[in-house]
Amino acid sequence: MRNDGLETRLAILGTRMGTLEARQAILERHTAIGMVAKPRRKKNLNDDEKKAIRERLVKGQEAARARREAEAKQAIPKRRRRGLLMKGNIRKRGERQGWQITVWTGKKPDGKPIRHYETIKSSKADAQRRLRELLTSMDKGAYAPPTRYTVKEILCQWLEGYCRTNCSMRTCDGYEGVAKLHLIPSLGHILLKDLQPRTIQSCYGALCETLSNRTVLHVHRVLSQALKWAVRQNYIGRNPCELVDPPSSRGRTMRTLPAFEIGILLENTLSNQFYPVIYTAVSTGLRRNELLALRWRDIDLDLLSISVSQTLYKGRGRVEFKEPKTKYSHRRVAMTPKLALFLREYKAERESFYWQLGVPLTLDDLVFSDINGKPIDPSTLTHNFGRIVKRAGLNARFHDLRHSYATLMLAGWCSC
Repeated sequence: MRNDGLETRLAILGTRMGTLEARQAILERHTAIGMVAKPRRKKNLNDDEKKAIRERLVKGQEAARARREAEAKQAIPKRRRRGLLMKGNIRKRGERQGWQITVWTGKKPDGKPIRHYETIKSSKADAQRRLRELLTSMDKGAYAPPTRYTVKEILCQWLEGYCRTNCSMRTCDGYEGVAKLHLIPSLGHILLKDLQPRTIQSCYGALCETLSNRTVLHVHRVLSQALKWAVRQNYIGRNPCELVDPPSSRGRTMRTLPAFEIGILLENTLSNQFYPVIYTAVSTGLRRNELLALRWRDIDLDLLSISVSQTLYKGRGRVEFKEPKTKYSHRRVAMTPKLALFLREYKAERESFYWQLGVPLTLDDLVFSDINGKPIDPSTLTHNFGRIVKRAGLNARFHDLRHSYATLMLAGWCSC
């Protein structure tokens, strides 16, 4: 034992001196006492075994790579701060460049994160407030990625994409007129993400100086509908029109003509070419465009009834027929005997006139038409009616005849 300890110490001393014999002695001594395992002999491998080993290594590397990619796709970049998981951060950009907000909003198809950046050129407190607003909107599901669309572009997309497929032609033309005349000149240049309620409120105030409250209220409704569509399309997170107070509008007072004024109106219309239309409107209460779309097949002179099955529409320089707006507009209206006699005489006059032209009067011909048999322009009838009323010293619109008819029928007046 004593000699063994001496040999070991001598071997260690020889190792420090760097002799090859001392190193070999230490190795043999440790191997003998079990401190160092005997080195295995290298097995001579053939080519097939080497190829199999390489294939196993390649498969292992591919599996590890796929596992790392799967973990990367499932992971969402977040930062842990004071024990809380954050989806955004704030950093200082420079001395006078403000603070940059970074928010993680989702993942791309390849698993990479989607980041939203904003720069707040004010204090750090303002940047923190804006970060809280973004995170709150994300938690509520109201976050919308920022876009570079302007209010004008959104209005055009809404008119072409939504209104053309869900609204009537007349409604589309009305919306387009409001957008081009009032909304686009005042708000069209503003970016949609920068549109604020106070800006809309100021726009309404400026419009009220030249327009009535009723018109400005209609402008508000058009803009609100367009922005509501933009929210559904995820262009913006909320509708700023919901925070705006539109001008109040009192309903227009309904004007009705008493019996003696209707007599004065009909007396001043006897020599006018539009007397048959006005007399029929007073006797039936039909709307202007419903009257101008009547065909002879819609009138039953024996059963004293008129069927409303279509209406006349004029817009963008074209005149055409279309279905009534609602299912309740399809209806059958009763005629008075006096109106039936008048229409029978009027039909005989039209047949005589068509016979002189060498053309027979058919059931599909219009009841009220111009000299060529074409539809009467609704605006032409309205303007002529205005001149007739003014000449008679009255104050009424053509649509007031409809209200007058209903009032007189409720009062039991059937002289027409």
